[in-house]
Amino acid sequence: MGQTGQLIIFLAWWGVPALLIIYIYCKMEAGKRASIRERFASFRFLSTIGLLIAGVFCFHLGSLLSAEAFLWAGGICVALSAASSLYRSIIS
Repeated sequence: MGQTGQLIIFLAWWGVPALLIIYIYCKMEAGKRASIRERFASFRFLSTIGLLIAGVFCFHLGSLLSAEAFLWAGGICVALSAASSLYRSIIS
């Protein structure tokens, strides 16, 4: 697949869900918005799901740009997310 095809997949993979999330967030009631912001800003969310999403994004971006630094950053983020999830499951 050429560079253009990879760019289209990248934009569809990341752009469409991001736009849908923003649209749904804007339609929420103020109380639910505050609850969502509180949950997403928690250390638990950021250290597990947040790092996982950041890692996959870096992997995808590194693949698109052929940049090894992004691939390494993605791997580190995914590994930290896995370690955090494992730690949480052990202490819970």
